[in-house]
Amino acid sequence: MPQIPSTPGTAARAGVGTLIAIVAALSAVEAQAFWSTSKNKGTLCVSRTDPQAGQSATHFEMRPAFRCLSSSCTRVLQKKLNVEVGDGVISVTSLFRVTSKPGVTMCSRDCSGGGYASRVLPPLEKGKYRIELGGVEIGVLDTKQVPTDRFSSYCFGSLGLDGATKGL
Repeated sequence: MPQIPSTPGTAARAGVGTLIAIVAALSAVEAQAFWSTSKNKGTLCVSRTDPQAGQSATHFEMRPAFRCLSSSCTRVLQKKLNVEVGDGVISVTSLFRVTSKPGVTMCSRDCSGGGYASRVLPPLEKGKYRIELGGVEIGVLDTKQVPTDRFSSYCFGSLGLDGATKGL
């Protein structure tokens, strides 16, 4: 039987490579064709730019209420976010349509395939606002609760973050 020459550490490097391949295989799932729509469902987060930092604005971000969708297998067909402010009410409507990417056979398990939509409006006047998503009240926003750093938001909606401040 022929001898295969080896150098110290070759087996260890091969073992690490095999381990990486196994982890990658376990973290992927088989692709399946699908399409889905999320209308006025999801999580709405509100943040603002600190007036002391320059331009002042209110930022709205909507994440749709989809199950876990892979970014490697999901194509966002449509994303819309409309935000209107008036008479103590912030009225929001949203629409997301997604489908599977053609030709993809394995999908990552990153759950970020649904995308998001955002809008930037002038600063809100101080006070409390009813938040309505698709005509349904989902909470009350007090402008004092809205964070001014760019990595935090005050969130409402159907993903269990009602009235919670989320940070990265």
